[in-house]
Amino acid sequence: MGSERKYRLAIDMGTSQISTRLFSCKSNEKLSITQPNYLLQYGIELVSLVDFVQKSPSNLQILTTTIRKQIDSQIKLLCIKNTISENNISQAILIGNPVLHHIFLSHDVTGFKYPPYRPSFLDSLWVKGHEVQLYAIQDVPIFIPRIIDAFVGSDALCLSHLAKLLGYDTQLLLDIGTNTEIILKKHDDYFVTSAPSGPAFEGMSLDCGMMAEQGAITNIELDEIFNPHLIVIGSGQPMGICGTGVVSAIAELLKHSIINENGSISRELAIPQIEERNSILSYTLVSASDASIGTRIYISQPDIRMVQQSKAAIFGAIKTLLDAANVPQEEIEYLFLTGSFGSNIDITDATTIGLFPSLDKANHEQAKHGALEGAINLSCMDDSEKELSELCTRIKYVPLENNSVFDSYYLTGHRFAKL
Repeated sequence: MGSERKYRLAIDMGTSQISTRLFSCKSNEKLSITQPNYLLQYGIELVSLVDFVQKSPSNLQILTTTIRKQIDSQIKLLCIKNTISENNISQAILIGNPVLHHIFLSHDVTGFKYPPYRPSFLDSLWVKGHEVQLYAIQDVPIFIPRIIDAFVGSDALCLSHLAKLLGYDTQLLLDIGTNTEIILKKHDDYFVTSAPSGPAFEGMSLDCGMMAEQGAITNIELDEIFNPHLIVIGSGQPMGICGTGVVSAIAELLKHSIINENGSISRELAIPQIEERNSILSYTLVSASDASIGTRIYISQPDIRMVQQSKAAIFGAIKTLLDAANVPQEEIEYLFLTGSFGSNIDITDATTIGLFPSLDKANHEQAKHGALEGAINLSCMDDSEKELSELCTRIKYVPLENNSVFDSYYLTGHRFAKL
């Protein structure tokens, strides 16, 4: 019966979004659905989900049921929208970061609360849909690849597999989000880590932040009298600013000396866009009359500090991997950025603010679902488990906690400058 089934599924559980893709190994046909992760209602960061679980013995089951129901619903919706029978699905692969991996499987997550961080389960496994409440594919075998360690999951493993397919000797891959997975490939070896970048780059937690949806400001350019000119998703009135918009705005504010390298908004510039309320400075991007929400849209000094911490964590993690692999940043041949933020960020802006080191000689590529592409390729291999086993022997996990090298680079990374 399996040989008659044309389609397979790949599911990527991200902290802010869940993506499900229906594909065929025999053609380039790929059908996708992406939604905000319903677990956001319980916490916008992985550590906040762990905190929620610790509040009550029943909370883990709440999260498990929520994420399983969402994925089951996505599968059904994907099939209905594309008039494909669920009986035509032969196999699935499910990936994600370690916390969501544990939540999906209803495993204990308390090991992610304090260092040294320890997952309770590492190994790959196969389950049937009905065993994990995915009733749309109740008899379909689902492959759940192993996680690497701590906060580096099967999504990073599939991204490492993608790095192998890309073929460059020295390449850097970043899946930027609330938790940023970073892979440095040096010849046949892989150095991986995870940076606690927080929700700022997902547009959350900022005063006027939002996800990259209709109404989100994605790009800012200041003219000679400091008036901002905006690009907005959907081209209508703006509702807020997403992660790529914040990076663009900070790059422009830096270029026009409205903020300095330390990230402080200037008190000397007498321009109407800079306001001070309750002793907090902010820069107005959109007046209340021009915003669809009826209140002004701005970047505050606390917003800039939050981005500063996030970008310092990513910069510090990258430099720590480069040191661990003994690779100078000038030798990186290829930069691959993925995730909803990484796929849309302006690389010049990111380099301007020091989000990652200057990689002037590197070719680059941006793709929204890099880990998912790696998972799809893996799923279509006859010996996918053997491939993963061999890949894992070449992966070195580099922890950042209690790491003096990371701590030093993290401090350096607070500067808003080309680093």
